[in-house]
Amino acid sequence: MKSGKIISICMLAASGVIGFGAHSLQKQLSDKVLTQEAATTSFEQWQQDSKTLLPLQKQWKDTYLTAADIKDHFSVLKRLDLEGRYGVHLDTDRFTLTQNIGPYQFQGKSMGLIRVCVGNGEPILKMTAPSHELLIKALQQMGERPDFVFDAAQLTQEKEPTLVLSNPCLLVREV
Repeated sequence: MKSGKIISICMLAASGVIGFGAHSLQKQLSDKVLTQEAATTSFEQWQQDSKTLLPLQKQWKDTYLTAADIKDHFSVLKRLDLEGRYGVHLDTDRFTLTQNIGPYQFQGKSMGLIRVCVGNGEPILKMTAPSHELLIKALQQMGERPDFVFDAAQLTQEKEPTLVLSNPCLLVREV
């Protein structure tokens, strides 16, 4: 009878150990499931955010050339297309890239863009047109281009109406 009690106590103790082990295993599995669910939710959110950003990424790539697309000053001139887009005349023989080439920052933050600055032998770009009205219209349209920036603009009357842009730059993507 004593051995029956001992066996019963051993069985009870063994089932307690097994029960505690099963409970511990259950908790570990439950924690793993929660971790996996959180990771899946996070991934699904990232995937949704990525899909939401696709149109913006396309617009970014369509708006800005890559720096690798700029081979020389002729490729910059072609991209700007000042004569074709705006009807202004530019002395292309004097058109050059200036020394002011580097990262473009907005409010102290890098934008992932590079400034490729141009000029007529100096950091200004002179263009002419038959009238000041045409130059004003061209200036307004240039101001709407996200890939073309300049520090200042001045209308003058030399031999013909002239627009002078200070430090004009084409913005291109780093990658």
